[in-house]
Amino acid sequence: MRVYIPEQNKKNAICYFTAIIAGALLFAVSTILPFYRGVVQLLAFGFWIFGFWVLCRYSLSYFYYVIDGDNFRIVKVMGKRQQDVGNVSMRTGKFIKKESEAKKRPPARNRFNYCRNLVPAEKYVYFFEWNGADAEIIFEPSEEFALLMSAKLEELKTAAPEMNTNGWYDE
Repeated sequence: MRVYIPEQNKKNAICYFTAIIAGALLFAVSTILPFYRGVVQLLAFGFWIFGFWVLCRYSLSYFYYVIDGDNFRIVKVMGKRQQDVGNVSMRTGKFIKKESEAKKRPPARNRFNYCRNLVPAEKYVYFFEWNGADAEIIFEPSEEFALLMSAKLEELKTAAPEMNTNGWYDE
């Protein structure tokens, strides 16, 4: 079993802190405006919502990735609670590439974003078949973990078929 936990970058904290402060400043300015008070307050609430979304989605929780036998698992951690949010059979996988290199990939019907950071330095795309349709997982592993996953995909392509699978396993 191989596990990779991506590091959190500081852009998440800067982003939510700036958005919440900007919302507070806009709300304070709206109290002295005679016109367009509602519009400015609505804009302030928009900044607050965005700031708290970034705080909850990217700073207070994170994902880590596990290669467990023939399965690729994604685990979400919020505080002390851990929850499997994805458990995909790698037998249905087609490829894993950097997102910048995978621009010419076929369109995916289902797309899952399991990045830990709002704007990661490098994202990877794991393309697989799920219930007869193409799907992709966007995540941010290290280059070593991505190469290990790619080698595992190649190994499973040459292995004997185990059984028909829809590509998604729930425990």
